[in-house]
Amino acid sequence: MNAGRGGVTNVVSQIAYGLHRRDGTTTAVACDTTSGSNVFESKGLQTFHVPFNRTFRTLPKSVYSLRNIIRCFQPDIIHSHSRWPSLVATMTGHRPHVSSLHAATLTRHGSRFDTGIFRKYLSPWGSVVTVLDESTRQLLIRDFGLSSSRVQLLPNGVDPNVFAAIDPLARRAWRAMHGIGDGQLVTLFVGALVQLKRPQWCVDALAHSTRAGLDCVLVIVGDGPEASNLRQLTRDMGLTNRVRHVGWLEQPNAALAAADVLLLPSESEGFGLVCVEAMLAETPVIRTRSGGAVSQIVEGVTGWSCAIDDHAGFCELVTKALHSPSQLCAMGQCARTHALEHFTEDKFVSKLCELYNSALGSRSPSASSAAAAK
Repeated sequence: MNAGRGGVTNVVSQIAYGLHRRDGTTTAVACDTTSGSNVFESKGLQTFHVPFNRTFRTLPKSVYSLRNIIRCFQPDIIHSHSRWPSLVATMTGHRPHVSSLHAATLTRHGSRFDTGIFRKYLSPWGSVVTVLDESTRQLLIRDFGLSSSRVQLLPNGVDPNVFAAIDPLARRAWRAMHGIGDGQLVTLFVGALVQLKRPQWCVDALAHSTRAGLDCVLVIVGDGPEASNLRQLTRDMGLTNRVRHVGWLEQPNAALAAADVLLLPSESEGFGLVCVEAMLAETPVIRTRSGGAVSQIVEGVTGWSCAIDDHAGFCELVTKALHSPSQLCAMGQCARTHALEHFTEDKFVSKLCELYNSALGSRSPSASSAAAAK
């Protein structure tokens, strides 16, 4: 896997632990970055380094490394988590049993040939392919000629015991620790500070709400290349005293539970797992209709959504929501109920085991080994 913070790294960790708790399956992870390796190793997972750099210059080294790992670990299941690791695994002579696409669009391989008909040859999908929403499923069926039965819709899941509401005293203490008053309304952004996620929209929504007379603050959990620009924007708009830059948190559950509403104005999302985490913490969500929104947002019940390019509409939704704190509280409870019905870790792992069995035919992955090539 191409392993950075959050997102896919969290999902693979869930798979590894979920399989072990379910039937004792041993999982090894092959990933490319130090940050990803550190996360897996800190959790006791057997971790191997493979230079999944999405460039053909390092492809021979990647193939050699992964071939040795497969020879050593001898997995029953190979589960790849994006196109490039799938290509590397296939070139070792071990096409993945399961491939997962964690985005609504395809990341370009390191070659100008990754287009048109050549893209199909550079995309050796597994026997079963999992996607996060129906639009991505249709893309693979239409553009790659995969059969409808081969491409399975599998939303990510979250452990509801980790992400849950906290008691009023803990909620008040977290807010006080970050200089937030009892009567202030809290909007929250959690994620990588990159252009694609558009955290600046959250600052704009804060400005819109304060102009409407609301006493609110914005908490930003995350880091990334846009961090300095975001701080400058905050200063330019005169909102420094209303924005809290918390930085990256490996476990943002307390922040999610202490907020009144989570904001996710992304231009593109694979699924938006943080929205499910917020819902389980009884925090409703306002987001754009990128990947995952259709299944997560029941309008006016678990949250609200707007078109991906509707900046003004997003700001209006935030202001409207903050005008009714009691409604937000009631919606938070509905959001958790919805998440428990559709997006728990147990449901996710159970469905994944079914797909492993399907990929293996009559063989069962129980008490066996699985390798996640990320």
